[in-house]
Amino acid sequence: MRTIADNEVMGKSRPASGTRGLIRLNAAMPTCGLRGTLPQPTSVRRRCQGLLLLLVAACMALLVAAVASAQPVAAPDREQIHALISRGVLTQLRRPDFADFRTALDDFYRGGGYAPQWLAGSAQWRAGLSELASAPTHGLDTADYDVEWLDAELRAIAAGDRTPERVARADVALTVSFFRLLSDVHRGRVSPERAGFKFSPGDKRLDFADLLQGGIATGRLHDVVVSAEPSFPPYRRLKEALARYRVLAEASVPPLPDLPAGTHKVAPGGVYAGVGALSARLRLVGDLPASAEAPAGDRYEGALVDAVRAFQDRHGLHVDGVLDADTLAQLATPLDARVRQIELSLERMRWLPEFPAGPLIAVNIPSFRLWAFADGRDDDAAKLSMPVIVGRAVKARETPVFIGEMRYIEFSPYWNIPPAIQRS
Repeated sequence: MRTIADNEVMGKSRPASGTRGLIRLNAAMPTCGLRGTLPQPTSVRRRCQGLLLLLVAACMALLVAAVASAQPVAAPDREQIHALISRGVLTQLRRPDFADFRTALDDFYRGGGYAPQWLAGSAQWRAGLSELASAPTHGLDTADYDVEWLDAELRAIAAGDRTPERVARADVALTVSFFRLLSDVHRGRVSPERAGFKFSPGDKRLDFADLLQGGIATGRLHDVVVSAEPSFPPYRRLKEALARYRVLAEASVPPLPDLPAGTHKVAPGGVYAGVGALSARLRLVGDLPASAEAPAGDRYEGALVDAVRAFQDRHGLHVDGVLDADTLAQLATPLDARVRQIELSLERMRWLPEFPAGPLIAVNIPSFRLWAFADGRDDDAAKLSMPVIVGRAVKARETPVFIGEMRYIEFSPYWNIPPAIQRS
């Protein structure tokens, strides 16, 4: 049970067997002159000589053409692409240094003789740009993939404003940006260590060149991106939530008033001037069903109390239906802040290793919630969910973040009651 890839190869064309690029004169071909002992007139000999010279000239022309066709054509686009990969830097990009992708780039372009891979027609580069422009659906920023600059460059090239340097630059830049997108959705844009977490997701390798070559060949670049994403079911649900909350964040909701003066909470049945605003907010986020009736007046009761309980449960709060300072603070959190929280949560999920099929236990520390899955790859296999106690957000008592094998479970472990609890 688990807890939470140089040289360009050019083909040599060969003349057809037996010809070797020349025309053989044989007995079956018509010849000049007459058989027997009669002498040939001078004019006939000259005509024969002229014909033979023409045949030789034609053979030489064919030979030259055959040799020329067997040699690689010097293509400035190819030379520029090869040189650009070797340099590993594109100053036009937001992140100019792409040295980490040089091996993958060489693998990607070498099979095609370092020819441009995106500019054979408009469909390829437009599809590639479309995937980069969809970066926000993964909680990522399009600026990290230079979408606007690439769009302007590729449109200019398609309109005929092209030089070898410009073609090479745009083609390689689009490939680099696509590789970066694949890397970011596969293992995260930032490493856990850089974010202060003391664990490593392990070796999450991805064959960028092979994936992208297949996607361009089949015209299914979107499937390539999907295949690089984590297969953990909560990741997919979180992406769906991100799309929904982006829409919700555009809605206008009335602000929640403070608690009544002199009170610290409003219990079910009490009076709260923000009942209408509270109903609108909970209905917007889905905790209050659309069919439920909001309380009349300022009385906090009925379906609205159940909606608050559902909200508390989703946010790791004490589920009692009481409107206290913590609950109101979470209710008042702007929805665009929730969008940012979901984006960061997606990044953290990309740090996780690829879980094999089988039982899995996951603990969501911020929401104080444990899930047990019969199969970590099956979204419908969650067999158990329960609240858990986690440490405080301080170094001495923070809950450790780790991924490992669970070999046994100890029920009712021995536990010393801390003095602070004893005193209270």
